[in-house]
Amino acid sequence: MESIRLMLQEFNVFTRAEKHFITEEVLSANTEFMNAKLNNTDGESAKKWNYHSRTIADEASPYDHPMMCLRLVQRNDDQEGYPVSPLWNSIEPIFHRVRTKMDLPFRSILRASINLTFHSPDMHGVIHRDHYGTDHFNMILHLSPISQGGTFICDDNKNLLEESSATIWSATAFGGLWHAQGFCAPNETRAVCVVTWR
Repeated sequence: MESIRLMLQEFNVFTRAEKHFITEEVLSANTEFMNAKLNNTDGESAKKWNYHSRTIADEASPYDHPMMCLRLVQRNDDQEGYPVSPLWNSIEPIFHRVRTKMDLPFRSILRASINLTFHSPDMHGVIHRDHYGTDHFNMILHLSPISQGGTFICDDNKNLLEESSATIWSATAFGGLWHAQGFCAPNETRAVCVVTWR
């Protein structure tokens, strides 16, 4: 894998139309995504939000924190993922535009999702890597206005090295490092799109 600086960040990476799409079609309380049961699409829609009792699937990890997740590209055992939501067609061009601006290589998408996490008195969630069986890159697109809750980058001993900005409409990328999501302040929701790729 090519080496990159510890963390790359770009700000205001969404167009006005993309911002409108995210706020009105993805994160609005009036959309199917947030009201699947009300709209009788629960369990049937490719646009369904799923609740998870923890952000890390590995049960051996210490208790993490609950989250909501909308899968865009399903992971496939560290192989190329496969799209599972029509929203990926709108997010993918944003990802590639930012990745190209950051001058990062690309072979294939491993996974992508939009994650919602909430306030916790903890500084951050479980320190982890998204893929253990392959070299990869991570990109985090910030989709909601929050006052805190960047991504913490760690060394191989899981010591905190750096925290990204949590500025709305920003992008953070790093090369498959140990990391953890920071928690937003009370009465805030941290909405991010996470993309991993080779």
